Amino acid sequence: MSYQSWQTGNVVLGQYRISGKLGEGGMGEVYQVHHEDWEVDLAMKCPRASIFDKAGGLEHFVREAETWVNLALHPHVTSCYYVRVVDNLPLIFAEYVAGGSLADWIRDGRLYAGGQQAALERILDSAIQFAWGLHAAHEQGLVHQDVKPANVLVTEDGTVKVTDFGLAKARTLAGESALQGGEQQSVLVSVGGLTPAYCSPEQAQGQALSRKTDIWSWAVSLLHLFTGKVTWMSGVAAREVLARARAADERIPPMPAGVVRLLGLCFQAQPEQRPATMLEVAQALQEIYAQ
Repeated sequence: MSYQSWQTGNVVLGQYRISGKLGEGGMGEVYQVHHEDWEVDLAMKCPRASIFDKAGGLEHFVREAETWVNLALHPHVTSCYYVRVVDNLPLIFAEYVAGGSLADWIRDGRLYAGGQQAALERILDSAIQFAWGLHAAHEQGLVHQDVKPANVLVTEDGTVKVTDFGLAKARTLAGESALQGGEQQSVLVSVGGLTPAYCSPEQAQGQALSRKTDIWSWAVSLLHLFTGKVTWMSGVAAREVLARARAADERIPPMPAGVVRLLGLCFQAQPEQRPATMLEVAQALQEIYAQ
């Protein structure tokens, strides 16, 4: 049974009962499954077959996806348990987080509930936890490369967990290419190793990437939390967007001056001029939160 025909109630690999579809994006589809031996729910990520365009692509993808499996446990990193190959497609089994993504929280207004003061505290708290999760991966030598609110999960009690480590690079190594002439897709969907709306200048130019690219994309993500809507085509324009940023909704609090200054530092065109680490960024945000 190929995954294109999977339905709720089907059992995959003899032990994963499909509870429902969680969503789909540039990489493929995500299902909620119940591990019948462990009695626990997991997220099962199923990439599109078209990603694996070149010889050895599957092996490259699995190897890179396993960099996520090998990350040490951290409260702000979504755990990835293992990768299993079915019908020549790698299925990625990760921690199931019931609260949805930070992008969902923006879209449905949960991020802004309870008035502007409560919303401001929630935005800053989420951004700090988000930064801690990225820093933990960076310290283990892993650059995310596709940092955005859709790749940040939120538990029902508000704990933030970064997800999908290594998958942007895995897709590129597997043979996925950027869009060809005539094709169109949302700037919020990942393709060719990046998501246009959040990418850094060095990513857009196909240059070597360091943790500094994640610092840029984290800052674009925080800009999105304060605007409530992406009105720009490319993350490269973030500095100009910051200068004229306006909230899309009156429930969204104004951006504190300290946050504007911090984002300005993160949006330095030269990577070496940005903050040194995500921990440094988180500490600066904690000071703003305390004030």
